[in-house]
Amino acid sequence: MTSKKTDQAFKEFAIARGEAMDRGNADESNRMHEKLLEVLGVIRMQPDSGKEMLSKLISDPNKHVRYSAAAYLLPLDERVAKSVLTKLTKEPPFVGFNSSMVLQEWEKGNLELP
Repeated sequence: MTSKKTDQAFKEFAIARGEAMDRGNADESNRMHEKLLEVLGVIRMQPDSGKEMLSKLISDPNKHVRYSAAAYLLPLDERVAKSVLTKLTKEPPFVGFNSSMVLQEWEKGNLELP
């Protein structure tokens, strides 16, 4: 998968997952999350473990893309990822809540990210 296709796939599945969550469709959200993790596996194979790509994705106009990119950027660039997640805590409905929970669990050391 080329870098551009990987980038597009990440965006597509992050948006689909977030929108399904916003609609309360847990089954669809979970399916999209699995697809997102497959793409993340490709991203993690990059020499920098995907830091450059995820760092670009945190500036995407879509809040669902920013949330997913920031969450998976935490182990690679904690300061930047936490800054993005903190801003997202103000977003409704699930992005804000999920961002708060990711930050809380990360600080407690309970979060293991792929």
